[in-house]
Amino acid sequence: MAYVQLATLDAGLTSSEDLQCDWMTNKIGGRPNWMDNSNNPCCKRCNKILVLISQIYCPLTTSPYHRTLYLFSCINKECWNKSDSWTVIRSQILDVKQDTKKEIKVEDSTGYWNCSGYDDWGDGNDDEIEEVEADTQCTIQQENTVDIDAVIASTSKVSIHGQGTTVADVPFITPATLVVFNEPNDDKKSLQHEQTLLHTYEKQYGIISQQTNDDVKAESYEKVSAKHGNRAFEKFLKRLQRCPKQVLRYNRDGLPLLITSNETDSVIPDCPRCGSKRVFEFQLMPTLIYQLKEFNFSSPIPEFGTVLVYTCSNNCWNDDDQSLEEFTYLQCDPQEENLPYIN
Repeated sequence: MAYVQLATLDAGLTSSEDLQCDWMTNKIGGRPNWMDNSNNPCCKRCNKILVLISQIYCPLTTSPYHRTLYLFSCINKECWNKSDSWTVIRSQILDVKQDTKKEIKVEDSTGYWNCSGYDDWGDGNDDEIEEVEADTQCTIQQENTVDIDAVIASTSKVSIHGQGTTVADVPFITPATLVVFNEPNDDKKSLQHEQTLLHTYEKQYGIISQQTNDDVKAESYEKVSAKHGNRAFEKFLKRLQRCPKQVLRYNRDGLPLLITSNETDSVIPDCPRCGSKRVFEFQLMPTLIYQLKEFNFSSPIPEFGTVLVYTCSNNCWNDDDQSLEEFTYLQCDPQEENLPYIN
């Protein structure tokens, strides 16, 4: 049975360590570890070079390809909270050892991926997301002032920065690897077990726990939701409290955890290459913002409510392809100024 998987920030990487990583590395920030010789794309709004926000190695069990998703965002403040200032790139390469490849599954206990890891997020439908299913089956609301037709038209090509730009010129966020585990059940016993595992991991690897602060922030979220009465936001916050430190949720072909309710027809386009439906794959959580602000001292951190990533359900790919753009959809925070991570 498929399940929702969560990721939290793990150990930070130096610039040297980041460059030594490969495309199997799951991380936040840093520079992309490309499968080919691709470059960072440019913002569709201001044409500035985008910054890597996350790199996710996520091969599909039914595919013979290695597969990595690179999610980029613009750090220009004028482009924050805009869907078209985000770009997600899918890269694949044939697994030449696929006949001897072993299927790797993420265990229920806390684990993490290092630079040479070969774990995958799994894929399929999640049977445990009943809380948000009814609301999510409604189509995603177009909260932002975005020219959807222009965004859809641009998804068939990737804007790449000039050939004269060197690696040193490309901005980046201080990188950190991710620790990944199954989402805990909504009961105190299970949640306590997950938190115990997380604390054990933190002590083992010398990471200072911030759980007390996270609990305080979760309580602050709860008070905010009660104040403005947004039902979808209340469900979002309730689900977030199962693991307040989560920065990313993965559930390919499952259902996203929406931060606002939906009232209009779907704006998720089909794949422009093969015409197949795009399916939800993963999303960034707003907790990433305040965690990166605590972790980062130089680069600006783009703000958002949640960023949803949709990919081709057919996973279409030709062997001569290098990089394909998929679709991102951003939901703004319904009451951004009152949320604890802004403070």
